[in-house]
Formats: sequence, C-alpha cells, structure tokens
Amino acid sequence: MSQRGSAGLVTHVCGRTFEVLDQLNSDATSTSVVFQVRCTASGELLVLKWTQAKSRGDLEELKNEVDVLRSLQSVPQVVKYLGHEVDAQRLDVRILLESGKMDLTEFLSSM
Repeated sequence: MSQRGSAGLVTHVCGRTFEVLDQLNSDATSTSVVFQVRCTASGELLVLKWTQAKSRGDLEELKNEVDVLRSLQSVPQVVKYLGHEVDAQRLDVRILLESGKMDLTEFLSSM
C-alpha cells in the first residue's frame, strides 16, 4: 500500500489481493492503522494491521510482535495470524489476521 488507505483501495499482502473496506481504528497518535479487508479471490473478510516504523529498532520490535502472534496460534482466544510482509526499505510491516468479534480493549473492558 503506497499510502494509508481508505475504502475502495486495493493492496497486496502475502501474494493475495485485498480490497480495503474500512479503517477500524482512529487513533491519530498510533503508528498503526488497522483495516477490514476482503480477499478479492475468495471474498474472505480479514484484518490488515499496517504499521510504519520510525526506525530500524522499531522495525525489529514489530518483527517480535509477529513472532509473539505466531507463538500464540494454539490459544483459542487469540485471533489467528495469517501472514505478514516486511518492507525494510520503507520501514513498514503489514500483518494479516483473522477478523475477530472484538479488539483487546473491548475484551478487557467487558471483564
């Protein structure tokens, strides 16, 4: 994705093409933008977390986040990690996840 997108844009992640449907977060201070996307081939609804790192150190932290997501795949309460791409030159990471019913903040608020 060449720019932070909005509904109707198309992006490619993990060899698949996705249409951006909606931006799910609106925190202007965050370096991450979370989108609901639809796979153009299957129609499957997924979530794409796109993060722009500020430095190479931040990029390494994002790679650690991916490792944590992978390690939690057997935990039923955690959304499933489906893949990721890292563009080291542009310092961005795109993480593809299953679409959950609520985010972590909503879950913790409900407890």
